[in-house]
Amino acid sequence: MKNLIIEMLEEIKSLFKYFNQERYLFFIMFLISIMFIFFKEKDKKKKIFFVWYSILILLVIWNPLCIWLLNKFINLGSMYRIYYMLPTLITMAYAITKFVEYFGKVTKLVFIVIFSGAIIFLGNTIFNEYNMIKVDNLYKLPDETVEIAYAISDDKETSYKKAIVPYGMSSRIRQVRANIDMVYTRVVTALYDENGKQLPSDSDDASNYEPVQKLNSGDVKYIVNLCKRTNTNYVVFEKSTDLTESMETYGFKLFYETQNYDIYRLEETKQ
Repeated sequence: MKNLIIEMLEEIKSLFKYFNQERYLFFIMFLISIMFIFFKEKDKKKKIFFVWYSILILLVIWNPLCIWLLNKFINLGSMYRIYYMLPTLITMAYAITKFVEYFGKVTKLVFIVIFSGAIIFLGNTIFNEYNMIKVDNLYKLPDETVEIAYAISDDKETSYKKAIVPYGMSSRIRQVRANIDMVYTRVVTALYDENGKQLPSDSDDASNYEPVQKLNSGDVKYIVNLCKRTNTNYVVFEKSTDLTESMETYGFKLFYETQNYDIYRLEETKQ
């Protein structure tokens, strides 16, 4: 039992380190915000949301028994996402706003400048850190991914729809249209370290996954054979890909294009 508890505590520590990425000051500010709201907030509903809800989530993710139980259903590589349930940013923003209310105009302005500077210093823009792009759709996915999903889903020529698409897009298509089956979605690797111990996060690495390699290289014969084996009737290539042969030779027709992608449909397919 003792060894099990120690093992669970190590997993808790590993999850905490992974979530915070060594930037513990940010999390400390969140905890201070919770304590401030606990002592200063009079509204019970706000206190429940900012304080008791956060404490409940922490009691789950910091509890060896809960981690042991969750391990039965969720791999460690996904468990760190429980931290995303914490209202960290909104709690800190509310606590800071509540704090500066106690001071006069000049002092209030000084604290606003200090806290704003701290936020800028401790944080990064999402466009720099996560390679984000601006999009024009409610799904918050790349616009061409949404366009391709709609094109395949709304195609009246087929009722059965299964597609192979470039990696990255593969895990997003079904977020837009769930009636499209995929040859692959994510290629998850690195669930365990060199000692066989679970890692705090899973990762994608499709570089050695043959279907992804062949699609990227435009190996038409391989892709066509893969489509036959997996009963796939849609193939999406990047326009920059040089195809080894014509897809039309094997019964595929180019039926839709976007700015950067070509979509081929198998003309003789199961309905």
